[in-house]
Amino acid sequence: MALATRSLRFRQTMAGYMSPAGSFRTGYRWGKVAGGDVRFSATIVIADLDEFFQDPEHQALLTARLDYAGLGSGLPVKRGRLHLLCRRQGQTRILYYLPFICSDQPYLLFGQQVVGDRPGLHLWRDLTSLYTQLLRTDESGRATGEPLAKGMLTIGLPSALRQLSTFRTPGAGGSLGAAWLYARFLTGCARELAETYWPHSTNRRSVSLPHSPAETPAPAPAAPTPPREPSDALPSDHVCFEALEEGLDLGSLEYVLGEERVQRYLAATGADHPRYSPEAGDRRIAPPATLASDVLKLTGNRYRIPGGIHVGQRLELSNPPTVGKRIVVRGRLAEKFRHKGRPFLVLESTSADEDGRLLLRSRAVILLSLERQSDDGRVEVSGPAESRRFRQPSGEPLPPVVRLVNHENMILFEDEGRVSIHTDDDFARAHALPAAIAAGNHTLSFISEMLHDAFGDDYLHDSVLDVRFVAPVFAGDRVRAGGVVTQREPTAVGQRLTIAVWCENQRGRLVATGTAQVTLHPT
Repeated sequence: MALATRSLRFRQTMAGYMSPAGSFRTGYRWGKVAGGDVRFSATIVIADLDEFFQDPEHQALLTARLDYAGLGSGLPVKRGRLHLLCRRQGQTRILYYLPFICSDQPYLLFGQQVVGDRPGLHLWRDLTSLYTQLLRTDESGRATGEPLAKGMLTIGLPSALRQLSTFRTPGAGGSLGAAWLYARFLTGCARELAETYWPHSTNRRSVSLPHSPAETPAPAPAAPTPPREPSDALPSDHVCFEALEEGLDLGSLEYVLGEERVQRYLAATGADHPRYSPEAGDRRIAPPATLASDVLKLTGNRYRIPGGIHVGQRLELSNPPTVGKRIVVRGRLAEKFRHKGRPFLVLESTSADEDGRLLLRSRAVILLSLERQSDDGRVEVSGPAESRRFRQPSGEPLPPVVRLVNHENMILFEDEGRVSIHTDDDFARAHALPAAIAAGNHTLSFISEMLHDAFGDDYLHDSVLDVRFVAPVFAGDRVRAGGVVTQREPTAVGQRLTIAVWCENQRGRLVATGTAQVTLHPT
């Protein structure tokens, strides 16, 4: 297309994260944890500046290359458009439409920035935060169904400064003409921003981000509804978080640690210590971590906590479990608390065999819901903050254990036929997760296996493993369990070791961290 002498073009790059989620910020946070990177590099063309500012839609042409971890990289956007500081629903917005095709399916990446959506001047935040959603479309470009993913893209200060250097004025007729076009563009944008901020700086306007990229103004938003009550209800007994009392007896659970249960665990975790095999004969045992979830199963017998997330586990090992013996579990609610507005339970239990031999003591910390209650009673749902990049502590390293977690492993780790946030993607999404996540004790099993491999039978008696689960593990993640001996202390029976333990994923992000203590006995 031939460009007028009043044309302007520039390049822009924005990057961020998206994931299947109910809100933009939740999608951003989960995408950051789960590797849902999204990025586009666009060329934006304003064919005629005078017509651009006369048109209330302020529409410019846009072509781009789009990368999204969920679909592919270098996806071409040929007929995109940008609406710069247009008016929608009584608000000033910047709208991005990036249509593209992947595997013969048309999609639309739709993004918007709402300018002046709260009192005061927040110009930098408004112009650098793009709320995005990925939509499947039909051949005419209309969205079909609910958004596939939501999130946020941003542009940092270095990228913004580089963007200024990309402005070009084809056919401007020399440096004087180019300077006039720059001034015309900046003046027009400044006028639009002034009309947005200063007349309304003391009158806050409500924000209503649309669920789909509507082309026509929507009706005025309805009056805000009262805040929802937190969904702490445990529906089995209709008990709410506030009604639970610390010290509550959870009763007992009995089951046989049979061959099928043990083989299911071994298939899920890949554990292959020789003492777990039937060929070990009389020396055969079940992996100690087989019992790690006893307290969760005991609690699940009384209360239903479908969206509960396991965030911490402490095991005190006394004796290894024997295949074929009956296990008796007893437990109680040791503590409850709120942290940053979210409800937590601390559960304690003991597991013994039919002979009365104590096998382990357990202490688990459960996050009941991803909902967060603020001081003013509002409730919001958000994913976890991004886990930090792992830095190995100093000490004597242990041989690591590396396992690829897939969906089949995650199902095998749970009781057969159980539908939960660990086995079913749709069920997980219904509880504010982007997809099914591996059980916390699934991750802990890799650390336990590493310790048994490193210290043999000494790990099975009088040992402690205390782990926090700091980020979710998804199907397809490669998990590496590691440890280093940080301290050695002589005791009356040998040497007590303190070990820093952790698990990291294939991106070098920490997913679990903690400590272990093992007593080495003289041989």
